[in-house]
Amino acid sequence: MVRLVVFLLIMYTGLTVSAQDLIIKRSGEKIFCSIHELTDYYVHFYEIQDIDKLLLYKMDVALIESVTFAGSEDDDYSVVAEVEKANNRSKKIHSVETNIDGLLNNYFSVFYQFIQSSYALDIGFKRYSGSPEFNGFGSFDDSGSSFEFGVSAPLKEFGNDDHPYRGIYLRGFAIYNQGTFVDRLQSFFFVQEYAQAVFGAQLVVPYQFTNRLYAKGYYGLAGSVDIDSFAPSIRRADLSSSGGIKSIFGLRFGFLF
Repeated sequence: MVRLVVFLLIMYTGLTVSAQDLIIKRSGEKIFCSIHELTDYYVHFYEIQDIDKLLLYKMDVALIESVTFAGSEDDDYSVVAEVEKANNRSKKIHSVETNIDGLLNNYFSVFYQFIQSSYALDIGFKRYSGSPEFNGFGSFDDSGSSFEFGVSAPLKEFGNDDHPYRGIYLRGFAIYNQGTFVDRLQSFFFVQEYAQAVFGAQLVVPYQFTNRLYAKGYYGLAGSVDIDSFAPSIRRADLSSSGGIKSIFGLRFGFLF
C-alpha cells in the first residue's frame, strides 16, 4: 500500500513538472510557471508552486526571449512570434525627414524624430530664402531660419508587423523664427530683421511604405507672437502670415533607422 502511494505521488509530480509552462528571459533565466494570459505587452503568469493561483505576476515581453507551453515538444512558435511582435512595438525608432513641399516654396528643412510606442519627439531646422518678388515699384524678399520642437501622441495606429509606423498622431509644436526682410522701392532701400514665436497643434498622418521609407502629411493651426515690433506680411517655411491664427500644413518624406 505504501509503495502504491509513493508511486502515485511520483506519477503526480511527474505530470505536474511536465505541465509546467516555460518562460526564457533574454538574460538566460528560466521561469517554470503557469501562464494565464499573453498580451501584446505583458505575459501574465502564476508561479508553479502557487497551486491555488493566488498571486498573478506580469512580465514585460521586452524582457522575454521565448515562451514554451506545457505539452509541446518544441517552442510554440505562434506565441514566440507574438512576443517578438510586441518586442518590435516596444523598440525605439529614430528617423530623419524633410519637407518635399519645401522644394516648391523656397525652403529646406531637416527633422530628427525619436519614436516610442506611446509618444514621439522631434526637433527640426528650416532655412528659407526668399527669391525677389516684384510689385511694379520695386522688389522685396524674405529670408531666415526656423527652429522647431514637437511632441506627438498616437490617436489611432493602423500599422502592421513589417510597417508599424502608420497612424494618426496629435502633435503639439513650438517654432522660433528669425529672418531678414528687404524692400527695394526705387531709390529707397529698407532692411529689417525680425523674430517670431509660434505655438500650435497638428494632426499628423505618417504612412510607412518600406522598412525604411515613409511619407507624412500634416495639417494644423498655430498662433504667433511677434517678438520684435516689426514683422513682414509674407512668410516662408510653413509660416503664411505675420500675426493671428494661421494654418500650417505640409508633406514630408523620411527615413527610419
